[in-house]
Amino acid sequence: MRINSKYLIALMILLMTMNLRAQEEAPSLINYVPNANLVVVKINNAKDLKAALENHPLKSLINSDKAKEILDETLQIFDKEDVDITVKEIEKKVIDKIFNSFTGEVFFTISYKPAEVNKYDPRPRLICSIIAQADSGPFQAFIKAGAKYADKAVGQKTVTPQSHEGVEYTSLRVEDDLPGSAFVAFVNGVGICSNDEETCQKMIKAVVKKTPYENGLKTNEKVVSYFSANAKKDILCFADLIPYFKNEMANEKSNTKTVMEMLKLDKLFQINAAIDIDEKGDSFDVV
Repeated sequence: MRINSKYLIALMILLMTMNLRAQEEAPSLINYVPNANLVVVKINNAKDLKAALENHPLKSLINSDKAKEILDETLQIFDKEDVDITVKEIEKKVIDKIFNSFTGEVFFTISYKPAEVNKYDPRPRLICSIIAQADSGPFQAFIKAGAKYADKAVGQKTVTPQSHEGVEYTSLRVEDDLPGSAFVAFVNGVGICSNDEETCQKMIKAVVKKTPYENGLKTNEKVVSYFSANAKKDILCFADLIPYFKNEMANEKSNTKTVMEMLKLDKLFQINAAIDIDEKGDSFDVV
């Protein structure tokens, strides 16, 4: 069968146009991600990664109770007083549901916020956020599981529906603004979660209006350049511990102050990591 070259060229142009439109309709989530001065983790495609890990030795390590406990510690989602077995079971289900909801690109960020610059803060604030391409059903189940947990938790919590930019989000607020607060929304195929309400609202606005998050992660040249250079890796990690060390250096009573000064850790401590999961052999690069 012969195909006229004119029709072939026209077909190629049509396919290219369709591909460009698809890219415009589904921009990278990095446009909507808040900036972070401590940790950034990017998963390129959670759905493919889940499939790759199904029969992988790392599955038992990543999808384990211990791994969930570490995540719990990092996010500080649950209060230490909540030791009731029923609550612990709900806790596991909450974590399971958010991971099961991820279908594509995922970003996890942590920002380190001491109360005052150049003054030691023994309990600096951590702003943790997750934004991910997700499946509505499992993500809504994650929100409901979190609300169910709040009803049984020891700490005083209030679960209320809120609205921003015409989008309803769930507010799980802990008295005295403790780290256990959470603000969660699902909009346009994107799941949003943060322990800071203003951050959650800014992500909602960015996704709804399809405009970059103001002064967001895309403005962080160190992160963007590393992620761009390793765009095909399954998991990308960036950690800059300078804010942490600056806070510790401001503590005159710190036993580690002298050691940090000797090692120059107060001046530079940045880690980049790229992980590629492949049945022929995984790669793990650290800089």
